[in-house]
Amino acid sequence: MRKEERQAQLLALIEQHETLTPQQLAQHLGISIATIRRDLKQLANQGLLRRTRGRASLRAAPSLYQRRLHSHSAEKRAIAKAACRFLQEGASIYLDSGTTTLAVAHELQHVGTMNVVTNDLHIAHALVGNPELIVQLCGGTVRRDTETLVGGAALEAIHALRVEIAFMAASAVNLTYGVSNIDPFEAEVKKEVLTRAQKKMLLVDSSKFGRTLASRWAPLEAFDWVITDPHLSPAVLQALQQKDIRVVVAEMENDSLMELVEKKDTIEYW
Repeated sequence: MRKEERQAQLLALIEQHETLTPQQLAQHLGISIATIRRDLKQLANQGLLRRTRGRASLRAAPSLYQRRLHSHSAEKRAIAKAACRFLQEGASIYLDSGTTTLAVAHELQHVGTMNVVTNDLHIAHALVGNPELIVQLCGGTVRRDTETLVGGAALEAIHALRVEIAFMAASAVNLTYGVSNIDPFEAEVKKEVLTRAQKKMLLVDSSKFGRTLASRWAPLEAFDWVITDPHLSPAVLQALQQKDIRVVVAEMENDSLMELVEKKDTIEYW
């Protein structure tokens, strides 16, 4: 069981029972108490739970955004590192709203000077302390659940832009339906961004494939590259090859699909 899955189950158990001891959690999950204690310490440091007198309870019910932030976090970090390999100092880029693009924001400290545009308040906050970056935040109406800027003002601001690379995120990817999200206002912003970027990169972890949501905003063929993690099924990789969609598989420790899929010039392993 991966750490992210284990910690998600741990939080779900505490939410269900309100408060549990490390011994009870270890028994429920079938893992060692030492591992449970490390997870509890990490989750407490992240503000997701409270540890008191040998018991753990939720500090507050994690928001949907918090759940997304901690879901497949290792994959998102690997994708972010691969994405940054496309960057050169002085570039102008757009970071779409999302937790995978937030991981890119955290990696930009290693890249150098550049101009960054975003409609995500979390991303702007992560970048603003870096003196080497010029950070531009779009106007618009704030969606409180994700702290994302949408609406007419956001669309107008983006229409006036021109960036070299747009790093886009998505909640769902289907090989035939394309890329989609649940919110139509976010989808409209994403559509506009694609018209203002010279290169379009789709950053999605493997859990997003095979899903469809109501607001479709692009076909897969709209992107110059799709960057994902090595847990994507070989069948999906082969289907992307057949569509001549260029893919970067971000390498993770002890993970590789290179022996499972015939390597072609449309797929790279970084």
